[in-house]
Amino acid sequence: MKAKVIELANQYLRFAGQCVDALVEQFDVPDILEAVHSSRMPRQGEFKAFGGGSYFVHGSGCRIEAREVEIDFDFGPSGSIPGFDPWKLYDFARNHREANPWLPERSVFERLIAELLSEGSLKRFGTNPNPQLLCLRRGE
Repeated sequence: MKAKVIELANQYLRFAGQCVDALVEQFDVPDILEAVHSSRMPRQGEFKAFGGGSYFVHGSGCRIEAREVEIDFDFGPSGSIPGFDPWKLYDFARNHREANPWLPERSVFERLIAELLSEGSLKRFGTNPNPQLLCLRRGE
């Protein structure tokens, strides 16, 4: 089941990256957080990609609710998506249950995350704006 968590994390990071790319293109800005903080982009509004929906930029992250994807992710330095918050990863999987029928209860999922951290398959990102993000060890 640990391999499924790694696969899920890769899928989550791909979707988050695609959502960021879509917002960058939609608003013609290089960095979403900087654009929101400088008022060059609204904090919330229409999201045109993935079948359309809405986006909401919060703290150091963004929530997308579109027809084809529902995801909440956090930014790293310069608007990158270097990793994931385990709770948001779990919620992503739960919101896309048809693609993740293997998903266990949250407590089991948390144990799997802890095991992957102790094995070295996952590590803490450790820098601002969100040092609590986890990232995949290179090659995963």
